[in-house]
Amino acid sequence: MIRVDVPRLLQELGVEATRDGSRYLARCPHPAHEDRNPSWAIRADEGARHGSHHCPSCGFGGGPWELVEAVLGLSATPRDDDSGRSDAGDWIFEHVIRRHRPPVHIDDVPDVRVASRRRDAVELALPNGVVIPSVDGSEWFGPALAYLHGRGVPDWQLERWHVGYATRGRCAFYVVVPVHTGGRLVSYSARRFVRDDKPRYDAARRTDPGARPDAAVFGEPAFEPLDADGRRSVAVVTEGVFKALAMERAGAPNPCAILGASNLGPEKLATLATFRVLLVATDPDKAGREAYEQIRLAVCRYSEVRRVPLRLPPDDADDAENERVWRAAMRRRALP
Repeated sequence: MIRVDVPRLLQELGVEATRDGSRYLARCPHPAHEDRNPSWAIRADEGARHGSHHCPSCGFGGGPWELVEAVLGLSATPRDDDSGRSDAGDWIFEHVIRRHRPPVHIDDVPDVRVASRRRDAVELALPNGVVIPSVDGSEWFGPALAYLHGRGVPDWQLERWHVGYATRGRCAFYVVVPVHTGGRLVSYSARRFVRDDKPRYDAARRTDPGARPDAAVFGEPAFEPLDADGRRSVAVVTEGVFKALAMERAGAPNPCAILGASNLGPEKLATLATFRVLLVATDPDKAGREAYEQIRLAVCRYSEVRRVPLRLPPDDADDAENERVWRAAMRRRALP
């Protein structure tokens, strides 16, 4: 997720604030609140609530988008032009992020395919206990298979992507989807298929030998071949594996997943930049909009980036709806 530079945001908005540990204190900037004593605070730490703000006196609060909406009168609601963007979001990216902190670019980054094929590279091993029925010929564990079918994943996709499961070890009671980049296993995406208090998601740790979650793009083994210029045509980009699988079932070209809206590193962006057109189908929420903006800012010199306007995340929509939205995005002109 893109982190807004909180001191720069306050400076651009003309809000005078003083630092208090991991937050900034100021008089409430909402125009309807005549705050005489500093009662408003905005967080500047690196946690999940970075950029959130609140005034206990008047109740005004939210994130950077809502702050810009209140101070400048720019709407934080996505426009009706199917771009998924808002006036407040455009102002933030233009005045806070783009002007004062250049986005991550892919210049001088080694080609991800070459970097991942180094002779001294160690390939990641799936955790002990993971079973891949289409590879080892074992039977599916009933609850794991029922979970996958309930998520709309048919048997042909289970075989195509070597989806597995575990009932013991680190991934016990997770379904596991291997992720390959440059011909090597570099990560995996795991979803818990039982209801309990354990985390719903799991993935390879950066400390695991051979793990490259910063470079992992699910779907790469099925990408169309590179042409003579080292490019590909079109890709539909989603956040998670199940969303990419849903787009594949809808016939989308080169469906892939960035494995999280906050997990965009230079090598992953370099992989995306091999496509001439990127149809970004990230979720219709704040994190999805920020992921789209980061992709657009990073690769706009190499690829045409278009937003796919979604009413539902791809794995919550049916195949007909997913096909409709990606085809509509194909027909639209490039976004500015």
